[in-house]
Amino acid sequence: MAVRSVLVVDDDSGMAETLADILSVFGYAVTTANSAAAAVKVVTETRPDLVLMDVRMPGPSGMEALKTLKALAPQVAVIMMTAFAR
Repeated sequence: MAVRSVLVVDDDSGMAETLADILSVFGYAVTTANSAAAAVKVVTETRPDLVLMDVRMPGPSGMEALKTLKALAPQVAVIMMTAFAR
């Protein structure tokens, strides 16, 4: 079975690295990005199987990036996440 690739996008580097470490234990090839612009670049270059992306980031938000990513690579699955709570 081929190794599945995951892109973790979060402006909080600690959160991104924690998720990357956990996913790596389960055999996923993980790349991280710290902004929407970086995520678009990675998806354009590598076409990961899955993107885990924070909703709230400075600059373009995760929701704005989602629109761009789905236009570039509609086959890539995206899960939006947030640690924001009220």
